Amino acid sequence: MATQDDRSVFCRLPAWILPQLPDNLRRLAYCTAGARLRFRTDSPFIRLTSELRKDENMRFIGRGGVTGFDLYSGEGGKMSFCKVMLPDLQTGEIDVEYKFRSESVKDILIHFPLFLGIQRFQLGLKPGSLILKPKPYQIQDPVVFYGSSITQGAYASRPGNSYPHLLSRWLDADIYNLGFSGNAKGEQILAEYIAQLTMNAFVLDYDHNAPTPAILEETHFRFYETIRKTRPELPIFLVSRPDFDLHVEDSVVRRAIIQDTYRRGNENGDKKLWFVDGETLFGEQERDACTVDTCHPNDLGFMRIAEVLYSVIKQVLD
Repeated sequence: MATQDDRSVFCRLPAWILPQLPDNLRRLAYCTAGARLRFRTDSPFIRLTSELRKDENMRFIGRGGVTGFDLYSGEGGKMSFCKVMLPDLQTGEIDVEYKFRSESVKDILIHFPLFLGIQRFQLGLKPGSLILKPKPYQIQDPVVFYGSSITQGAYASRPGNSYPHLLSRWLDADIYNLGFSGNAKGEQILAEYIAQLTMNAFVLDYDHNAPTPAILEETHFRFYETIRKTRPELPIFLVSRPDFDLHVEDSVVRRAIIQDTYRRGNENGDKKLWFVDGETLFGEQERDACTVDTCHPNDLGFMRIAEVLYSVIKQVLD
């Protein structure tokens, strides 16, 4: 997760770029989507306290996704969900304790809230407990995601169920989530910033946020080309929007624009470029069960998106 120069502030973008962004995008940069805390400990409990920024009160998303911290633990590389830690409805602050079954050394993973920023964060363990570095990711350089509210995590019931977080656990990879709800529109300054990041792969997934097909066409190839000029060997995955059925004619036009970026890249000799058809992401059966509002995925929708992307990204990175 990218941070500001001020390390006491949780932010997904560096300080120098914030004044150059629209107000809404700048505000969303303080949401902690993609942020994770990993370590190992033999403490028999964890106590998490936190004060969150103002609740965005998203219409369909549950409290778990907006305000929750997702706690996972495991041994031998296998992580299991333990508890989503939620704020008190009266105070808005989080003060939650979770007791483990043993005092053996265990891997800890905490996913941060998807749609809120953090004012204060503290973690308590049993006095005298070991605090050890986490096991290194199998894929240490991050997979970077740039995209819409779907990329940011709307409307997963809790942070660990968003598709970037599912992929992070399945791939055993570090990630940066640069999904900005309603506000990732192919900004050139963000393309230039992302091109400078150290990364193992890049997922370009902002189709849903481009206001019109014309704007998508104007920005998409240029965004890809900016990344490619700086990172000639980087695997890049072009993804069209998953809610294909909502406006089929519009989705067909948008998909063709993204396919054209793929075609032009291929014609220029790009062998590190892949296209993922958004129409395939929800599968074939019960597609209408994959969203909460015919657009944003629920947990089933995110699982299906992650399954398709995993099959492609895993093969490429292996």
